[in-house]
Amino acid sequence: AWAIHNPYAMDTDTVRMTTSSTWSGFVIGEGLRRDLLSDCISRGLVRVLKGETDLQWEAEAVRDVEAEWKAEWDTLSFAPTFGGERRISETLDAVVTITSEDGHGSGCILDADGWIVTNHHVVDDTTARHEVHFSDGRSLPADIVRWDPVVDVALLKVDTTGLDALALRPADMPIDIGDPVYAVGTPYDQGLDATVTRGIISSRRGKGMKQRLQTDVPISPGNSGGALLDEDGRWIGVVNSKLVAFEVDGIGFAIPVEALPR
Repeated sequence: AWAIHNPYAMDTDTVRMTTSSTWSGFVIGEGLRRDLLSDCISRGLVRVLKGETDLQWEAEAVRDVEAEWKAEWDTLSFAPTFGGERRISETLDAVVTITSEDGHGSGCILDADGWIVTNHHVVDDTTARHEVHFSDGRSLPADIVRWDPVVDVALLKVDTTGLDALALRPADMPIDIGDPVYAVGTPYDQGLDATVTRGIISSRRGKGMKQRLQTDVPISPGNSGGALLDEDGRWIGVVNSKLVAFEVDGIGFAIPVEALPR
């Protein structure tokens, strides 16, 4: 039984399939990546077209693969930085570009000792080589330490210290609908690093780990994993996705930073 989550309507449907996929990294319990489901369906259709009829098999037990791999993780501790007002231009060093053979995305410096947050879909091939490019021109290889394909976040580590980390907005100052926000990242091309776009918070969608900040900030491919900041330069979200469809404009989403500790 596959749980299919619609991130825009914030609802979940269940579909029962009778085939399997060769993809690794299945997510059990909260959702499923669309490419895994597509692979599963296509393999099922091939079997039907070949005239096979033994498609009534159903598993008697389900392994929670996600829980198994997370059980091996050690606890990580970070001291959050809560900052005062900063100009947006003063935050640019805390947002990086992440590259692989498949393209690039953006990332947010979480801690001065080389901890960086991005989207899982930016680094979804955990066997590939990924590099982090900093504003001073340095490039360093990155290890993928944590990932959650459902929430779409990943934690990277680079071997360096003294980085400029993003400062969080105080918990007693929740962001509100209509508040101005800025996105910082590397849209479209690696040469466009440290690009800033502006908009507002349009809405809050979902609850708990599925909560998203909806915004009309212009978002382009490559912005994924970048920072969403309030007007005082404080970090409130990780740019995650945008709705792309004919006659649709200004519907983007970011993962609230309060989802990151999990």
